[in-house]
Amino acid sequence: MLARALQWQRCHFENLEEVTQETVERILGRLLTDARFRKRFFCERRERLRRFDLLEHERESLAKLESAPIPSLVEMLAERLDPRIVRG
Repeated sequence: MLARALQWQRCHFENLEEVTQETVERILGRLLTDARFRKRFFCERRERLRRFDLLEHERESLAKLESAPIPSLVEMLAERLDPRIVRG
């Protein structure tokens, strides 16, 4: 019984980490491809991040992102990405 509970707990935690990692990746992707999302995010980071299911260290890490380097990354990506997948 205890072994089964521990196995469930371990599996549940691994699934949670996968889910939150996917959320981090979605947020980063949107920051690079969606200008409106990017503007709102950097205006009110903590408020925006509360809306996502993240682990605390992920939330803190994303909240600390600096906005200054993002336009360079966006520009570099824009040159290489099909414009149909970038929201300007």
